[in-house]
Amino acid sequence: MQAVLLRCRPLARFHFGKLAPDSNTSLNTAGAWLPSDTLFSALANILADIAPKEMDGLLDCFFTRKVSISSGFYALETGEKTIFFLPKPAQYGLRVEDEFKAYNRVKLISKTVWEKGLLYEDWEKQCLFLQNGAAVVDRDELPAAFFEGKSETDLTKAAAQLALFQEEDFPHVKNHTQERLNRYYSVTSTSIADNSLFLPKSSVHMYFLLEVQPGFEASPEFQLIQAAIRMLPDRGVGGERSAGCGLYETAEFQAFTPPNTGTGHYCSVALTVPANPAELKRLECYQVTTRGGRRYGSDEKRFSFIRMMAEGAYATGKVDGHVVKIGKNKGHDVWRYGKAFCLETHPV
Repeated sequence: MQAVLLRCRPLARFHFGKLAPDSNTSLNTAGAWLPSDTLFSALANILADIAPKEMDGLLDCFFTRKVSISSGFYALETGEKTIFFLPKPAQYGLRVEDEFKAYNRVKLISKTVWEKGLLYEDWEKQCLFLQNGAAVVDRDELPAAFFEGKSETDLTKAAAQLALFQEEDFPHVKNHTQERLNRYYSVTSTSIADNSLFLPKSSVHMYFLLEVQPGFEASPEFQLIQAAIRMLPDRGVGGERSAGCGLYETAEFQAFTPPNTGTGHYCSVALTVPANPAELKRLECYQVTTRGGRRYGSDEKRFSFIRMMAEGAYATGKVDGHVVKIGKNKGHDVWRYGKAFCLETHPV
């Protein structure tokens, strides 16, 4: 298994779209990280340009799990190590009785917190809350210099100022319209945090997990997929480049050791559509999100809506998921990627 690190400049902006009630609110409704279906679409578009004749076979590599991808999350480089953050496992909420609002504020936990199986009641003693409670990190993961000269109260305040991302609204005005009303609108963007004041030599980047079937790495198909991944910084993903969004510096492949809990229980770190009733039964705790539904063409056509399980869905066994066809555009099938990316987790 590998982590593909998408290096970002501080304050780099992205727009990860979410389903909105109507077209007037679609641009100021955004997610905090890069969804796996958006990442798949970006890779598919690149592959269609660089290898149009091989396109069907390349898509089949994703459909048959020769290549699997997760959603894109955040990685904090401290100068000493890289801390990978993962979505909060859904089953952890079953143990929370008090302070559910504070628990619900947490979106991401570090890989170490995930591996240790630390629950909400353990976080106050063994962890620190970053970004005013949006992310949780094990105390041992931060460099010793961060703790020097700080009381427990000061440490809590300093950790709250460390961030992975921030959300901002940017005003825009429609240019290509003769209408005078409703020309003003805003776009919500997710920006990479700059922690240079609070943790010198640190930097925040995005990453996604990549798993390849043994022996497939040497195939011509994987070489093309790898080339498409390396082209992500050039093509962009996560908003329009003309608006200053979706820009990455480089794409780097790094070794990633998945959590090994030995429990036989899993969480998916990708958007997931169960392939059959048996898989749905194994998924015991999850949140549902609605994807798709984008308008296209000149006659107000829409792609189909699809309900998916959000990242962090908990299952008592491995889940495969599947890729759903949501429509056609210019003679080509349009797919929504719903393959699970399962990592071992702890039950509660």
